[in-house]
Amino acid sequence: MSCKACGGKKPVCQKCRDRSKQWRKNNPERQASYKGRLIRFKGKHIWLSHNPRIGICAECHKSVHDGEIKITNLHHFKYDETDPLAHTIELCVDCHNQKEPRARNELGQFAYRIGNLIVPSGYKIT
Repeated sequence: MSCKACGGKKPVCQKCRDRSKQWRKNNPERQASYKGRLIRFKGKHIWLSHNPRIGICAECHKSVHDGEIKITNLHHFKYDETDPLAHTIELCVDCHNQKEPRARNELGQFAYRIGNLIVPSGYKIT
């Protein structure tokens, strides 16, 4: 795997990471327009034309704007290949964690349950 920007050996090289940080620092108004438009859908990242989040949890009704929570997640309860936003609800992190099939492993780290196997977050099964 190589850096998409410069072709380096790492996924994102330090030079490109520094250039990206500098761009964000110099363009805060443009960076704000991108915030919230990236979603994860079936393991892929998809850029949307607008931010679909309103900042209120659909379950407990806590609000980002009131300072009760910091962020919200979009939870897909059904996947529609033609429309990534179909069948989604906006949830706070606590409510989203209740809906996801996650558990804690013996080290207390969040892990994903795959059948009887508990796999720590960040590990890939090959």
